[in-house]
Amino acid sequence: MNLILLQPDDAWITADQVRLVGRRADHIRQQLKAVLGQTVLVGLIGGQQGTAEITSLDSDAVELMVALDQPPPLRHRFD
Repeated sequence: MNLILLQPDDAWITADQVRLVGRRADHIRQQLKAVLGQTVLVGLIGGQQGTAEITSLDSDAVELMVALDQPPPLRHRFD
């Protein structure tokens, strides 16, 4: 399962839209072979997880419309 990790200091355009550049954007384009309108799994570090729809995809960045509506998984008992 691929889960794109979001950080509070990412380039948030609005409260539910984020612009990713660099290795995470490259991963979405190259490894996931994502297309416009595709849904990917996301999680906010230290917060909720959910899904995001790809709203813009080019060679520089990927923009996602984010819906963080699920609690993070419970911590595994073996750390």
